[in-house]
Amino acid sequence: MNWIVYSLVLALVVLFYKRIMPVKGLKPIDEALLYEKIKDPKVKVLDVRHPMDYYKQHLPGAINIYIGRLPHVRKKELSQTDEIVIVSSSDYKIKKAARNLQKSGFTNLSSFVWIDNTGR
Repeated sequence: MNWIVYSLVLALVVLFYKRIMPVKGLKPIDEALLYEKIKDPKVKVLDVRHPMDYYKQHLPGAINIYIGRLPHVRKKELSQTDEIVIVSSSDYKIKKAARNLQKSGFTNLSSFVWIDNTGR
């Protein structure tokens, strides 16, 4: 019986560790650099927030692909040669999207944590 408890605790520790572990090659950027990058046509802004949050407020030219749809839609919207800035209100979702993209060969990834100013 103890081995079941130990296995569950170990699984939880691994999940928690994976959630907070930084993603190698993912560069966090600040707001000033984000708005500078938006002007570059080679840079794609990938917003992985829920579509309702995206439609309430989003960056001009951003592509909204919800995190659950990313593995299925990314090939249509993104190219491995593009620089991609991943935007979300959750650092966990940014890391999850970055890991997903890296598995598919994307290497030039940046992140920006979106802070909701709508008062929700």
